[in-house]
Amino acid sequence: MGSHHRPTAGQCSLVQPPRLITCLLLLLLLLLLSSPLTLPCSASSAVITHLPGFHGRLPFYLETGYIGVEEKTGTELFYYFVESERNPDTDPLVLWLVGGPRCSGFCGVVYEEGPLNFLLETYNGSSPRLVYNQYSWTQMASIIFLDSPVGSGFSYARDPNGYDVGDISSSLQVVTFMKEWLNDHPRYCSHNFYVGGASYAGKVVPVITQYISEGSKFDKNFHVPYSHGVGIISDQLYEAAVTHCKGDFVNPTNQLCANVLSTIHKLMSEVSDGNILEDKCVKAAPKPTIDVSASRALLEEYNKLHR
Repeated sequence: MGSHHRPTAGQCSLVQPPRLITCLLLLLLLLLLSSPLTLPCSASSAVITHLPGFHGRLPFYLETGYIGVEEKTGTELFYYFVESERNPDTDPLVLWLVGGPRCSGFCGVVYEEGPLNFLLETYNGSSPRLVYNQYSWTQMASIIFLDSPVGSGFSYARDPNGYDVGDISSSLQVVTFMKEWLNDHPRYCSHNFYVGGASYAGKVVPVITQYISEGSKFDKNFHVPYSHGVGIISDQLYEAAVTHCKGDFVNPTNQLCANVLSTIHKLMSEVSDGNILEDKCVKAAPKPTIDVSASRALLEEYNKLHR
C-alpha cells in the first residue's frame, strides 16, 4: 500500500475556474441521475449506465453510493466505484483519494487515472463532452474514488459539527467506510487491496494504511460469523446477532445486541482459541525441581577450564 503523486494531474485545489465549474456541473448531473432527491440511508448505491456528455452507454461498470461512517453526526461518504475492465474476479482493488483537501473523487475519475476524460474543445455553450480513457488504471484494477474528507463532493454530515474533522479523524472514517463497503461487496474481500492518492492525500494515505494494517492483524468482528460457520453457535443465535448488532459484533450499540453477544461469548469461552477441536482445560505440569549438586558440578567444571 502507498501513495502515488502525479504532479501534473489531479491538482484540484489549483484548478482554473472554468474547469472547476465544469466539474461541479457534471457532479450535479451525476447526482440527479444516480440517486433520489431525498437523504440517503446509511448504505445506498446505484449503477450508472449513462452520463451527460458521454455518447451512448458507458463501456464499464460504474456504481455510485453512500456509506454511513458516523451515526452521531450522520456523516455519509459518497463514492464512485469502477469495476476492473479486465478480470474483476481476480484483479486488485484500489482505494483512491485525491488532494485538496476536500476535492471530489470525481476529479480522479475524469482528470487522473479514471476511465473518462473531458473532450478538449472550444466551449460553445453546451454541456461538456466526455470520452473514454483507454489508458485508465481500471483496465487492470477495480477502483473506489472516494469523496473524503466529509464536505468533499457529495459527502456530507447532517450535524454541522460533523464537518469538523482533521487528518486523523477523517482517516478513521475512511477505515470505517472500507469495512462497511466490503460488507456490502463481499466478493472483493479476498482481493489484493491497495490505498493510493494524489497531492494532499499523500499525508493521509499512510495513516489509513496503518490503521487498516493494524485492524487486519486480528479481526475480532469475525469471531461471531466464524463461530457460527464451525457450529459453535446455533443458526437462531447467529441470526439474532445479525439482526440486533447490524454487523458490529465488537461494540454493541443496544441492549439486545449486548445480550446476544454475551451469550455467544460464553459459548465461545468453552473452546480453545488455538484449536476448537481440543478440550479446553488447565493442563497441570509437574513442579520443576532444582538439582543443586548438578549445578555445583557444572560450576566447578567451568572454573577448571578458565583458570
